Amino acid sequence: MWIGHLLIVALAAIAPYVSLVMLLGLGALARTWERSHHAVAAQRMRGATGSGPQWRAGMASPFRFLLGLLEIALQALFPLVLGLLMGIALDAGWTLLQGSPPPDAAAFGTAMAVTVLITWVGLGSRTTRNGAHRMLDAAAPDMLWGAVVLGLLLLLLGAVAFTLLAREGMVDYFPFPSGPRLDDIAVWRQ
Repeated sequence: MWIGHLLIVALAAIAPYVSLVMLLGLGALARTWERSHHAVAAQRMRGATGSGPQWRAGMASPFRFLLGLLEIALQALFPLVLGLLMGIALDAGWTLLQGSPPPDAAAFGTAMAVTVLITWVGLGSRTTRNGAHRMLDAAAPDMLWGAVVLGLLLLLLGAVAFTLLAREGMVDYFPFPSGPRLDDIAVWRQ
């Protein structure tokens, strides 16, 4: 699970908006998975048989996904603000102490690391954690598939790390290339 978190943080150092969308989408998907699992289990406990509980959970899943997206967005809002403040403070401190600014990737990577950490272990995170573990168990039900998933995640992490090194810390603000940049708000860099 930590490789996925590291992947989201490393991606934030390259494309912060894309990383944030991935965090929100995967968080909403994990919350949907967990709620659907509980709905099916509750119906089975009440005596439902056959595929009816699964069909009902499947039909309700788009609404659960929207609810999960709203919850994960609200859950990540304050950690994201805190992470951005910490990233900006890191950038300002580095610039004032070293005389030259760090790569922009350092501030955005720090911001996403704080956001991922607090949304993973903070208030209301149990549903996300349990759903993520259930999703991983479904994707990798045995050791062979676990090794395949681990290998794919390591390859993806390597590609992101290679891209980060090749870009030398430059950040891609896709899909808002003309939006405010770190240099625009960092008055200490001038």
